[in-house]
Amino acid sequence: MSLRVAFVGFRHGHIFSLLDRVRRSPDCVLVAACEEDAATRAELAASGKVEITHDSYARLLAEVPCDIIAVGDYYGIRGSRAIQALEAGRHVILDKPVCTHLDELDRIESLAERHRLAVGCQLDMRSGPTRQTLRRLVRAGAIGEVHTIMFSGQHPLLYGSRPDWYFQPGCHGGTINDIAVHAFDLIPWVTGREIADVVAARVWNARTPQAPHFQDCAQFMLRLDNGGGVLGDVSYLA
Repeated sequence: MSLRVAFVGFRHGHIFSLLDRVRRSPDCVLVAACEEDAATRAELAASGKVEITHDSYARLLAEVPCDIIAVGDYYGIRGSRAIQALEAGRHVILDKPVCTHLDELDRIESLAERHRLAVGCQLDMRSGPTRQTLRRLVRAGAIGEVHTIMFSGQHPLLYGSRPDWYFQPGCHGGTINDIAVHAFDLIPWVTGREIADVVAARVWNARTPQAPHFQDCAQFMLRLDNGGGVLGDVSYLA
């Protein structure tokens, strides 16, 4: 029996990779697609990327029998989208970030546990032969115990071509939350060490005067469970 998947929100391009996988999978069937933003609906209609069946998420949840809700809306609304799906008894998969507020994260965890539902995230950095080889070598002790990690995940800002919601208050949810989630996922997977503590974190606006609230620079220091340290920079300065 195929898993019935409904999508809500197409305002970030990452969701289309999941849409393509659902379409190609013999184990899944696309049963509905919702986009509440009128401008995005018009763009999707013109591009032919996906046929929108609903302009109301509440109506989709009420009308469409489905097993999984896939969420690709703007970051600030993803938490509430996931909570609504879990309350309706549906599994959830989202692009990252899953949500932008800690109370949403607590609610998502509570609902998933109570109703025995799965919550998945489109974290794709574990895939590919180079990263899998890196994990195998590190875990085999090829470089000894890991004591320090330094990484840069800088991105281009692309102001003017990124969706406008990135720079609207309440929609983005923070640069560390947006980009560093990949490192928080990858570091324990590669090293076998857990992230025990956030020692320091700083975000600020350096080069985006058009949106002074947007924190385009982000750096942080983490402590591993063996006392080792992590330094990271995920600024939008590339």
